[in-house]
Amino acid sequence: MKTFVKDLEEKQSVHTVFLVKEKSRQMGKNGKAYLSVKLSDKSGDIDGRIWDNVEEFSERFDVDDFVSVKGFVQAFQGRNQLVVNTI
Repeated sequence: MKTFVKDLEEKQSVHTVFLVKEKSRQMGKNGKAYLSVKLSDKSGDIDGRIWDNVEEFSERFDVDDFVSVKGFVQAFQGRNQLVVNTI
């Protein structure tokens, strides 16, 4: 069953398909690289973060690809974001 962006709640586990609208490699305050993505479906967009295995995951997909995502929702600066465990 599809989980839509508009229905996501903090601490919710997610395993669903999204469209990748944006993808960029960033540097955290600790100096460690992470991948920032904007994931989308017909109900809206959510920011996603990939903290581990950045190189491996970065090569698996590009902008405008549909991807299957496993992760969980967490609140950050008053907005939900998706912490991606696998993509």
